[in-house]
Amino acid sequence: SAFINCELEFISLQTLKNRFMKQVKVLVLTLIVLMGIGFTSCMNSDDNYTPIWQGPVEVISSVYGGTYFKIGELKIQPTTTSLMAVEETYKFDPSSTKMAYIACTYSNDEASGNSGATNTLKNVTLNYAVSLDGTVESVAEKGASNDSVATAPIIRVTNVMSTSSTSEENFYILDNRYLFAGISYYVQEKQHSFTLVNYPNEEVEDGVIKFYLRHGGTPEKDGVTLISANVAGTYPYLYYKSFDLANYLPTLPGKEVKIIVEVDENTVNNKLDDERTKKREYSLTYKVEE
Repeated sequence: SAFINCELEFISLQTLKNRFMKQVKVLVLTLIVLMGIGFTSCMNSDDNYTPIWQGPVEVISSVYGGTYFKIGELKIQPTTTSLMAVEETYKFDPSSTKMAYIACTYSNDEASGNSGATNTLKNVTLNYAVSLDGTVESVAEKGASNDSVATAPIIRVTNVMSTSSTSEENFYILDNRYLFAGISYYVQEKQHSFTLVNYPNEEVEDGVIKFYLRHGGTPEKDGVTLISANVAGTYPYLYYKSFDLANYLPTLPGKEVKIIVEVDENTVNNKLDDERTKKREYSLTYKVEE
C-alpha cells in the first residue's frame, strides 16, 4: 500500500490567519458541518471581510476543462495562478488526486454566481491543498501480492460529516462514491498509510460488502500521545481519509447495500499485538437514490 509522504510543513490555521488577515482586529469563526463545508470571515475596522472556505472536496481535473473542486452542489473554481502556486508549494497533483482538503479565499464580488442548481465560487485564490486519498484493493486471496498488512491499530473512526450527534454510522458516503471519515490514531512519524481491502471471494451475507481497514506505517515509539484528530486543523491529511468505492457501490436506483468495515482498535496504545487491541466492525447502509 502507498505511503503518504508529506512533509510536516503544511499550512496551519494560524498561518492562514497571519498571511491573509493582516490588520485583523476580530476573527469570527463559523463552522458549518453540512456537506463538509466550512466558512470563516475576517472583518476589519472598515467592515470589509475576506471569506475563507476550507474543507474536503472532490477534485475534478481534465486536460481541456482545467481543474475545479466540488462538494455536494458547491463548485469551486481556483485561479490558474493560485493553483500552480499550490501545486509547487505543497506538491499537490490534481490529476492524480480524487479527494482533497483545501483552503481558499475569495472576493464576494468576483466569486458569487449561480448556474442552475449548482452554487459556484469563481476566481478563488487557492491557498492550500492536500490529498486525502486512501488505497482500495480487491484481493483474490489473503496473502496475495496486493494484500495489505496492518502494522498498527487505530483508536476510532468518526463520522465528521454528520450533523447529528446521535448518528450510529461512523463512515459517510460522499457524492455517492467516496467512503469518508475521520480516523483517530497515535501518530509521531509522518509516514502512515491506510488501505481498504476487499476479498471478493470471501463468503458474506447477501447485500453485504465487507472491507478491512489496514493501518500501516512506521511503528510508533512507546509513550506517544499525539493523536491525529487533535492535529486535524494543522495537518488534515493525517486525520481525514477518503476511499473510492466506485467499483463496489451499486448504481441501480433504489438498490441498497450494507457496508461493513473491520478495523483493529486500541484506545490505550499503538501496539497491534497488545491484548487490548480488539477487532471491531463499523457498518453503514447505502441506498442509491431513486
